[in-house]
Amino acid sequence: LIKGGAHLEALSLVKHICFDKTGTLTNGEFALLSLEDFAKNMSRKEVFEHLALMEERASHPVAQAILTGARNEKVSIPKDTELERHTIVAGEGVLGIINGREVHVGNERMFGRIGLLKDVPETVRAKVESWKGLGGTIGYMSIEGEGIVCAYCAADGVRAESASVVSRLRKCGIEVTMLTGDNRDAALAVGAQVGLSEQEIQSKLLPEEKLAFIESLSSGCTGGSILSNPCGQRRLVMMCGDGVNDAPALAAADIGVAMGAGAALAMETADVTLLDSNLEKLEYS
Repeated sequence: LIKGGAHLEALSLVKHICFDKTGTLTNGEFALLSLEDFAKNMSRKEVFEHLALMEERASHPVAQAILTGARNEKVSIPKDTELERHTIVAGEGVLGIINGREVHVGNERMFGRIGLLKDVPETVRAKVESWKGLGGTIGYMSIEGEGIVCAYCAADGVRAESASVVSRLRKCGIEVTMLTGDNRDAALAVGAQVGLSEQEIQSKLLPEEKLAFIESLSSGCTGGSILSNPCGQRRLVMMCGDGVNDAPALAAADIGVAMGAGAALAMETADVTLLDSNLEKLEYS
């Protein structure tokens, strides 16, 4: 789905494509690989109940993997448990109030920022390092009065066409970069599977950092907009993504491409939507 002829013409001028990782180069279909709970005053079931409640309202694919993992362990959310002020923290995770206690769920960036990452037991840290080697997405949960109570790992597979698409784009003289908010090890693991070098991978990025990267690539282009000068000699930059966190970068790129199975905001922001989320369609353009 292309929003206008000018964008269709501009596709031929693209010389650099930036791909999001999760849900774009990968399938976005996560499975919960492991959950390590280490709360002193809570059972594994209680920890899982809190985690499931926090992720129930989240839209990220990892959230669905956690909910499926909870169901597999026969964990359900108690009806008398109250969640308030559920808030998405861009590029980090979610926070909320459960039964009067503040709860954080998110990545290493979040827990480094709030000063709790150091409290993860050494035995769990060793497991987290092994998870990173698998290319997994790592997360933690903390509960007010308890500190960090668990660490978890979820992973999804690389799209079948990703590696071949990256290879063929290179043969066409198009530069390729991966932009992800995930940790470096997970990014490198996926990058290796699709044929990207370390220099072509930008990791641990907040939405505004993805935006800044796109803007830095576009800054060398000549003046004029696509709409006013679609056939101008510009080296256009494309951003391809699927999530809410990708929306600013999709809007800033010369051409924004959204995956059809992604977030509504990404599709609204993008100039082009791949309705079947097949990256091979980029080559046809």
